[in-house]
Amino acid sequence: MKTRHTLVGFLGVSAACALLAGCLFKPASVTTRRFVLTPVTAESRGDTTGQRAVGIRRVTLPEYLLKGPMAVRRSENEIEYLENALWAERLDTSFQRTLAADLAAQLPAHRVRLAPWQPGEVAFAVQVRVDRLDVDTQGRGALVARWQIESTESGTVLKSGEASLSNTAAAPHAEPAAVARAISHLIAQLSQTLAVAVGEVAGTSPAP
Repeated sequence: MKTRHTLVGFLGVSAACALLAGCLFKPASVTTRRFVLTPVTAESRGDTTGQRAVGIRRVTLPEYLLKGPMAVRRSENEIEYLENALWAERLDTSFQRTLAADLAAQLPAHRVRLAPWQPGEVAFAVQVRVDRLDVDTQGRGALVARWQIESTESGTVLKSGEASLSNTAAAPHAEPAAVARAISHLIAQLSQTLAVAVGEVAGTSPAP
């Protein structure tokens, strides 16, 4: 009988210890944060009456950027993802909308439309293909993209070029929001380049 009581007591103590250990060593939950891109250039609208509209086609991004988590570049050939820092929407959609807003601020006399649009609604279409868009572990952001401006009437490419842009923000592991800010500023830089090009083909000048 004594052996039985000893066994029951041992099992009870073991169960209590296991329960206590589970409570003490339960992994802390990590809060998932979600981010969007935002326009950087302040909008200043002029009179767009009679002005030909500019359309922004869907932006093409590399596949590694179309995952939910934010991408951080560890080296030239290695990408890691911040699993607790997610994009709140598809990055190509957010990029396109942010670029349109920044470009509209740079071209206050023009109307800017997002694809798709109705025939005859826009005179010029801007196409952007991104080859690289990320922030490295030190907070250095990079945007490499090819762009072209087409006449929607003839389909002719009126102007094209490449952009290689960079900036510096906070290290993304310490502050994931820095990635969204850095990319937003890179898009604003790209909008300045495109505003000049659109102004040249349309015979207008971008905002100072």
